[in-house]
Amino acid sequence: MNGHTNVKATENRSLTQWAILQRRSLEEKEKSELRKFERYTIVQRLVDAGCRRFVIHARKVYTKGLSPAKNRTIPPLDYTFVYRLIEFFPHCDFWLNGGLMNLCHARNIAYGQSADFNQNGCSFVCPDTPHGSCILPPKKNYTNLRGVMVGRLARDNPAELADIDRYFYGESTNPSHSRREVMDRYIQFIERIYPRRCCDDDVMITCGIAMDMEQQVTHYAPYCSICREFSPCNSLSFDNEVTRHFHKQKEDIDTNHITISTHPGKRRKEHNHGKIKSGIVDRAIQPVLGILYGERGNNLFRRKLHQLSRDMAVRNCGPAFILRKSMAAINEEVWDTPFSMNGTSASYIPSK
Repeated sequence: MNGHTNVKATENRSLTQWAILQRRSLEEKEKSELRKFERYTIVQRLVDAGCRRFVIHARKVYTKGLSPAKNRTIPPLDYTFVYRLIEFFPHCDFWLNGGLMNLCHARNIAYGQSADFNQNGCSFVCPDTPHGSCILPPKKNYTNLRGVMVGRLARDNPAELADIDRYFYGESTNPSHSRREVMDRYIQFIERIYPRRCCDDDVMITCGIAMDMEQQVTHYAPYCSICREFSPCNSLSFDNEVTRHFHKQKEDIDTNHITISTHPGKRRKEHNHGKIKSGIVDRAIQPVLGILYGERGNNLFRRKLHQLSRDMAVRNCGPAFILRKSMAAINEEVWDTPFSMNGTSASYIPSK
């Protein structure tokens, strides 16, 4: 079933506002007026079926001869094609995707090159781009160009978006002003959805988000011998008190009713006593893996994360502990340095 058929089939049964993500094939003959017309016809069919929102990927794609990784970097970008679609369908909303290099570039694309920027703004100058890419911002502000989409920029260099609330959306301030503030908030979030599993007698494996489970894991101690390093109370006297206080609770734990696993049949012995799957840890650290992009200690931080995430004993302490432990290996000055607040950081080169 084609895209426009899917939209038409659900038009009368749902109030869902459709958004279609499109990418063009490089095998199309660019000089053929018929091919150009056909591309507009595809969008017109979706419009006729009821779709009014389109996310257009400006990078062409080789359907033959290139791997998915190479297709993200080798085929040229053509923002002008997206601009022509925007003009041709003024009653539809568009979002541009592909090749956004930094926050300043994204703002110029979204608001137009003639936007009235404040004194901290900057004008994006198109660098020498490979394979004939055209990534210049539009000369005018299109009202139906609703925004841009950033994927690898947010993944590989999240600190680039630190000034997005103020610089892009016009807020008076940003929620976080340094990498440490970002990490502290993120770690608190991770502790809620992926709690540590080092101090419980539940034999189940953490395979999903804890907050989605009917019953939460119960700890018989506030920390273990490994994660006590970052506990607010880690004295020997407190350890003894904890042992006495939680001894009875440990004996009463009912392992048949305490689980945060989406696969109850998977037992701890099948995972070498690791109660948190490696995929859970990888999922938790992925959003901040590039938090030190371009800064001192970036490689060390990434190596530390990888090393600790593969340590079975440490993994049970949870991804939050792994993040804290990895942060401790980096100079504190790097974490406490304020973010740049003018949107003029160096251009980011997308990874594969």
